[in-house]
Amino acid sequence: MTEQRPLPDRYLLRWSIVLGFVLLGNYLFWAFGAPAITKIGLVTVLLGLVGIFLLGRPGQYLPLKLFFIGGVVLALGSPTDGWDARSIWLFHGKRMFFDGSLYAQLDGYAPWSHNDYPTFVPALSASFALCLGYWNEVVPKVAGVFVMLPALCLLTAFLSGQRQILGLILMLLFLGRNFLFSGWMDPLLAVYGTALVASFYLLTKGGSREKIDQSEHVLLVAAMAMVAAILCLVKNEGIFIILAVNIAFLPAYIMSRVSIGRSVCLAGAAALLPLVGWELVCAKYGIHSDLSQDTLPLGFILSTRSWHDVLEIARCVFFQLEFAVPLILYLYLARQGKNNPLSGFLLMTALIYSLMVFAVYLVTPHDLAWHLKTSVDRTIIPVGLMIGYGCVMMMGRGSSAPKVLRSD
Repeated sequence: MTEQRPLPDRYLLRWSIVLGFVLLGNYLFWAFGAPAITKIGLVTVLLGLVGIFLLGRPGQYLPLKLFFIGGVVLALGSPTDGWDARSIWLFHGKRMFFDGSLYAQLDGYAPWSHNDYPTFVPALSASFALCLGYWNEVVPKVAGVFVMLPALCLLTAFLSGQRQILGLILMLLFLGRNFLFSGWMDPLLAVYGTALVASFYLLTKGGSREKIDQSEHVLLVAAMAMVAAILCLVKNEGIFIILAVNIAFLPAYIMSRVSIGRSVCLAGAAALLPLVGWELVCAKYGIHSDLSQDTLPLGFILSTRSWHDVLEIARCVFFQLEFAVPLILYLYLARQGKNNPLSGFLLMTALIYSLMVFAVYLVTPHDLAWHLKTSVDRTIIPVGLMIGYGCVMMMGRGSSAPKVLRSD
């Protein structure tokens, strides 16, 4: 029997695409040196669109809307005290604001701030500061909450009813904790990574294309391209999530010869162009990752790893609460017969990505204990959310049946 795919809520799907491409437009304005007034105008459009979304369809999508409003309030009412949040992401936005350029960090100053990191969210922070007319470390931080909204709209579009939406929000609150609204990028990586996995699956392995018409297929392809482009520009790890998605898809492609489709391939290639452009500019200015500049050869690093180190990495990665709790819940629901093919694909992608995280710690040139202590609880968030979102899908009524496309 041919595997069928659930179809998304077209209202949320369209909102996801519109908001996502407005955010990409802000980044491109900075990339091509557009005047400040155009960036202020685009932020005004963004605020207006978000307001329309929040006020539209009263009573629907309440958990999502309340999460966004609460996130804005918490971001505006809390200090930025995390090292990465303040000294990397907000610092990049601050430099962009004062220098008026997306490429301000490419002068080599303050290499400890990881000048090779993409500047998608800092660009929106700088645009918010332009609207204020001055820089502070409170208002620009709210950019992360706005960036999160398109991916959350897309994830919510695949869910049916307030109960499942609430489940997604609660899972995100459990996994993100204090990282959600305090300027960190890892929760954004998680929501965009999960949205990419879901949209890619529904466009490829999820079933026959005849289940949707051409216009709906175009919307799904546009949504997938949008989340892929932003995912790569949020953090460098985004490209590893894309790689994990493709590796997870290989068995289906080889065994059942499921076709990806020309439109999906072209959209995926186009989504990588902003990242390619950023990497080329970094190479031009001689800016590289701190890991690639390290003089210790990979073979030497691996030769210094003991079995104790390997076991410690495995314990920290695979036995984090953010990993273990969603996985246990998934196994419980699967045992109850609440099977969902999309949930299985999410689990497979999450496990592959977790192995990549394990490999990064295995070859890190930094002090292993320090590296694990300062980052592993953040880097595992995307893994937990992929599995957790699969659990939310499984908890829906009729989880093994395809969804009916909701009307406009």
